[in-house]
Amino acid sequence: MGFVLHVESLTEPRSAPEVMREDAVKREMVNHPQHYGGDTTYEHWKVMVAWGLVQNAFLYNCTKYICRVGKKGNPLEDLKKARWYLDRAIAAITEEELADATTQEATDQPRR
Repeated sequence: MGFVLHVESLTEPRSAPEVMREDAVKREMVNHPQHYGGDTTYEHWKVMVAWGLVQNAFLYNCTKYICRVGKKGNPLEDLKKARWYLDRAIAAITEEELADATTQEATDQPRR
């Protein structure tokens, strides 16, 4: 079986600057995507670090989806995703408060 070359699949050669620009765009989509603020002071992850929210996955993801509304994909879907994460953050805090209240009640009870 021999090698078959399909001429219609060949593209025009690209210059080095064109290839470099394409590579830079690909890197920006990984390192600093525009839908999360680009490479600015207000890029989502930089703000989350400054606010100390990197450790809280629920709040981090909630704000991530709010930041990108209207910049990538369906805005309503982004808001629903943000709400999903916010609901879980609220549930986690509620559970923590209930556990704290139960512990406090148990320590306040007189011993028999």
